[in-house]
Amino acid sequence: MKLKRRAIALLLSLSLIMTFMPTLAFAESSSSAKAEAKKAIASQQEEKGPLSKDKDYKGAKAGDNGVVRALDDNDYYDDDDYYDDGVYDYDGIYSGKPTIKTVDEQSDGVLDFYYDIEPNSGDSIKVDTDEGQIEYKWLQDEDGEWYFERPNDPNDWLSINNLIIDYDSTFKIYATRYLWDDEEDEYVREWVALIAIGKYSIKNTVSKITFNPTSIYLVAEDIISYEDGVPYYSLYKRSTHKVGNGEWDSVFATGDKLTVYYTNGITQVFTDQNKYVEYEDDDDYYDDWFMNGDYRIWPEIDNTQLKLGSNTITLSWHGVSTTFNVTVETAAQKAARIAEEARKAEEARKAEEARKAAEAKKAAAAKASNINKATVVASDIKKASDLGVTSITLGAKVKKIKKNAFKGTKITTVTVKSKKLTAKSVKGSLKGSKVKTIKVKVGNKKANKKFVKKYKKIFTKKNAGKKVSIK
Repeated sequence: MKLKRRAIALLLSLSLIMTFMPTLAFAESSSSAKAEAKKAIASQQEEKGPLSKDKDYKGAKAGDNGVVRALDDNDYYDDDDYYDDGVYDYDGIYSGKPTIKTVDEQSDGVLDFYYDIEPNSGDSIKVDTDEGQIEYKWLQDEDGEWYFERPNDPNDWLSINNLIIDYDSTFKIYATRYLWDDEEDEYVREWVALIAIGKYSIKNTVSKITFNPTSIYLVAEDIISYEDGVPYYSLYKRSTHKVGNGEWDSVFATGDKLTVYYTNGITQVFTDQNKYVEYEDDDDYYDDWFMNGDYRIWPEIDNTQLKLGSNTITLSWHGVSTTFNVTVETAAQKAARIAEEARKAEEARKAEEARKAAEAKKAAAAKASNINKATVVASDIKKASDLGVTSITLGAKVKKIKKNAFKGTKITTVTVKSKKLTAKSVKGSLKGSKVKTIKVKVGNKKANKKFVKKYKKIFTKKNAGKKVSIK
């Protein structure tokens, strides 16, 4: 059986509470009636919450003013109204190592996380009572339901309620003892014990969270506040939300994103936005929440009082945390930073322009260095040379190279793939050039060797206008 319990978010604000359940009357005392009564009590106890406890009782223990208040749908709580429906009667310890895992649940659109406790067979609870120590073991009944029962007496059992994190950072549960009363023909509540869980394994169903933006700049003069006359910088003044006549300050700005990564591979993105919240008592208002569809969450933040300079802020939800940076700077520092950022942006822009120009030139040079048309003229060669090319390739389609085509260019190497050149078609083509080498690449090794011999006869100083090496 999985016991669902409301999580109390941060250790120093977490609470001690239990809910006293009314007894359930039944007309008969058969074993099936008792089993149904037990199941009904356990089910109702399991669904109770949320839990709260006033900070005035911080550190309270059984025996002093460990006042525990029961909250239900009709209850409310404020600083002036304390609930003192009862105190827990005894302390106890949990023997075993249960699994405690986080789970999501929503109420009226608010997504919160709870803790589930999953006892293991053989786990037990020992309670120090006025009768002495009583032990209850995690046992399965004939209907397959699991309870902490007193061995050999299934009518003496504990209803587990309200898994919490206590002020001393330990997990604890409230256990209510129920006994069957034959005269009343019902289970009656005997006492309540606070049970400390010493060993447990944690299973968090959220693997990580991330917050965007990761870096925020705030102007000191805009967020200064005072406490007892002492100035400090308030993160709550980061953003002002306005809706209708409503206006409020917030740590978060519209559009901030909180991404939740679950261990089952699901990812949810919650975006900060204004939300109209309705209450039954007509005390409606606007607030900003992190929203995903109809669900909203509000993460915990570790610190809202900032110092001048860099501040690392921790944001927590579902038992996991992430950080983002807040830099508090003066107006003058902001102006200097913006100017520096603009300078760097301009440098980056120019560098990018230069990179693109170089890429374009390289592409143009590659294109210009490969000439594959019937007649090669001086402008073809000059175009390649002007782009810094020193080596060009004449394709298989080339039949003629105009006189003085290479004159005044920087081309030093020419690769020839054409088989169509003749002495007449290359006459005077190399005159006044810097060409030193002509490479013959017309086909396979045999073909190349054949045309090397042919082109040695036509690319001569007498015919082409300059002596070159033919390879």
